[in-house]
Amino acid sequence: METILIRPQRLRQFGSSKDVHFCLVTNSSLVSQFQIAEDSDYTSTKIVPYDAERSFEQLLDESIPEPAHILVISPQYFFESPAPEKLGQRKLVVMPCNSTPTPLLAIQHFLGIMERTDPEKLEAFADRFFELGRSSEYLEIVNKTQGTRAIFEHLDESYEWNQQAGFIEWGEQQIAPGGELSALPDDIMRFNANLRLAVNGEIALQGQPTVHSGAVSFLPEDQTRIYKGLECMRDRAVIATVKNGLITELRASHPEAQPAVDMLNNMFVLDSRYRIIWEMGFGINTAHELLPGNFGMNETYGGSNGVFHLGIGLTPYTQYALILLCPDTLVLGRNGEALVGKPVTLSAAR
Repeated sequence: METILIRPQRLRQFGSSKDVHFCLVTNSSLVSQFQIAEDSDYTSTKIVPYDAERSFEQLLDESIPEPAHILVISPQYFFESPAPEKLGQRKLVVMPCNSTPTPLLAIQHFLGIMERTDPEKLEAFADRFFELGRSSEYLEIVNKTQGTRAIFEHLDESYEWNQQAGFIEWGEQQIAPGGELSALPDDIMRFNANLRLAVNGEIALQGQPTVHSGAVSFLPEDQTRIYKGLECMRDRAVIATVKNGLITELRASHPEAQPAVDMLNNMFVLDSRYRIIWEMGFGINTAHELLPGNFGMNETYGGSNGVFHLGIGLTPYTQYALILLCPDTLVLGRNGEALVGKPVTLSAAR
């Protein structure tokens, strides 16, 4: 394929480029596949090779000046985020493209989404979400078509809420494409199987699945096999019964969804921690165009008014981590007002 053009001036989440350097960090074998546009206002631009021989923190010390905007594209090697204090006068954006197979054509697709993403719009969406959420006693997770309803008691102060959306400040890092809000029972990098999110009821799992692998050893063909088993959820729903954040039962809404039920149940037998809903997530990037397939960067897909998703497992604690998008599900707050989902279906869903 042709060289992929990186246009840093269009990556608006970085903010002003005045008196700032821009660095693209990618794997050595891919350096020739990228080109940085010359029509930017950056003080300098360069491509920095990144492989397994040295950590990213070493790379910061040796090869990346300050102040700098950094874009990381590392499909061949697992990228470990640096400690915040190591970033200094730098802003870091990472395309998560190692935990799922991500060819260059897919990277080009998601770069296009990044260019279309408006950080001001994401911040406005997040502000409304949190304002309405704070004034709601609980959140309803509703799928009218499947007749499911669950309650998420989201106000527990012990929960860890994360926002991967909007503008980045110095010393901060963000995934790309941006546009995700999420609630977890612990820090985003820790997994404690004794903790729970207070979720109860039934949730319809219907939409694009993602199967992430961790840094630990795994076979790519196993990852593909798991994804293929879950892929039928794009068209048919799996209904999950949830008690105190634990999936206690699964059933297929239609015979075509049975392979996904079987695959999930097999994973539950192998590692019971997969029953735990570890993340209640909300994709809010409405400029996102979903790319069919097992791609981690689909996670921020926001449809026309946000998309609910949930996460089970957390690498490297579990061998895989699953993200299950549910674009036909509404998330309702006070007075039945929609935080996420198509407002036109709101009255019917009630």
